[in-house]
Amino acid sequence: MPIYQDLTPSLFVNVIFHPAEPVGDFSLAGKLYNNGATSPNRIHGTVRTGPKRTKKRFDTFAKKLEAAWYEVVYGPKQAGQINGANGHDGEMSKEDRRARKLHIVGFDGVITGIENGVALSSAYNEGTWLKDNMAYFKEQVEVYGDQPFQDLLKELRDRPDLRKLVE
Repeated sequence: MPIYQDLTPSLFVNVIFHPAEPVGDFSLAGKLYNNGATSPNRIHGTVRTGPKRTKKRFDTFAKKLEAAWYEVVYGPKQAGQINGANGHDGEMSKEDRRARKLHIVGFDGVITGIENGVALSSAYNEGTWLKDNMAYFKEQVEVYGDQPFQDLLKELRDRPDLRKLVE
C-alpha cells in the first residue's frame, strides 16, 4: 500500500539516492556531523503546495516516510522491540545505528517549474493540466519516441483515477 496517494502521474515523481559518504562539510550546531566521517541520512522532497496540502498533512506524510525508512534499514518492527533490533538480534554497534539513523525528512514547496518541457500543474488541478498538455505528451511519443511519455500515456489509460481526469 502506498504511503501517500496523489493524482500525480509517475513520470513526474523523481527519486534520487545519494549514499552517505565521508564528506566532512556537513555541520550540525556548529560541529562537524559524525566527526566529519559521513553526512547524515536525509529525505528531501520538492512538492506542489495548495490549500488542501496543510502542514499537518505534510507532517503526517513525513512520519510515514520516516517509518518506511526504518522498516527498510532495520526490517519490520515487531511488538515490544526497538528500531534496529529486528534481524540483528538486538546486537548492533553504535556506529551502525548512527549510520542508519534518519536525520531529517523535509519538504520544499515549489511555486512553479518546468519538468520534461511542461509547466508543473498546481495541486488539485491535474485534470485540466493533463488535458491542456495531452497534445504535447502525444508529440513527444510520435516525434521523438520518448519512452517516459509512452509510459505516461499508458498510465493515463490504465490508472482509473487518472483516466477519469482526462475523459
